[in-house]
Amino acid sequence: MTNEQMERHLASAVEKTAPDDVNGVLSRCEERKGTVIPMTTKKTTKRRWTSLIAACLAVMLLGGGLFYQRANAVASVVSLDVNPSIELKVNRSEKVLVCTPLNEDAKAILADMGSGADLKGAKLDVAVNAIVGSLVRNGYLDSISSVIMISVEDKDTARAEKLQRELTSTVDGVLQTSESRASVLTQTLTQDAGLTQQARENSISTGKAALVNRVLALNATLKFDALAKLSVEELKDLAEACHADRYGCSPYRCGGVCRNDGGGFRYSGGRSRTRRIPCTLRSRAANGMGRVRVFGGCLHR
Repeated sequence: MTNEQMERHLASAVEKTAPDDVNGVLSRCEERKGTVIPMTTKKTTKRRWTSLIAACLAVMLLGGGLFYQRANAVASVVSLDVNPSIELKVNRSEKVLVCTPLNEDAKAILADMGSGADLKGAKLDVAVNAIVGSLVRNGYLDSISSVIMISVEDKDTARAEKLQRELTSTVDGVLQTSESRASVLTQTLTQDAGLTQQARENSISTGKAALVNRVLALNATLKFDALAKLSVEELKDLAEACHADRYGCSPYRCGGVCRNDGGGFRYSGGRSRTRRIPCTLRSRAANGMGRVRVFGGCLHR
């Protein structure tokens, strides 16, 4: 076999092994064009801004929720007692969250204030001013023997004492303006579940419940439910009588001091013709209930 014949045989074999089918291959590629997936470049900048905005909104919502919660959280409970008993719950900013009349007499005092609803959001001193003014107009603080008691209940002792001083000044100012000769008793209380239960069961304030317990500390033969029905003036007079029977002196004796070092009451005070001087009544026997101060001069026996 010559070289020329060999070349022809090799060309024929190659042609049979790899046929020239370019058109067929292209036609099959045309049929699959629809499955081609285009490649695009991801835009990461927009996604980053979206995440940042979402994070900022989350922080704002959380901060707003905490602010709302704090603004509506009860920090102190203030009660005003004569015979009407009124309770005010306030926040840390000393704004009234709710004002509640605790008996029928209190409902009459708050009648022109939407039963207390109109005082919501008011500053505490403004609310107390309005309530004491109504008490004066309704004749509850006319006589020299009339007594109004302010009680401040708070876990924070320093804040309670601060409110006590501020409210005493507010009430004293209203009484002076109206020429009322009523006395003012004030006390601070620590939050006590037992005291709260006693108050709720007898429809009185925790402040009045604490005063009843003071009387019971002097005379255990008395009954809580019976004492709860008395006015603050009657309870004060009863406490004075019980103290005189027990210790032989009057806790409100003018110009003098009566002390009991045996773990009972300690009284001190005096009287001035030109200005009001407080008499201080401190009870160590009544389960650490706090301090009671009597303004407007001490009372005679």
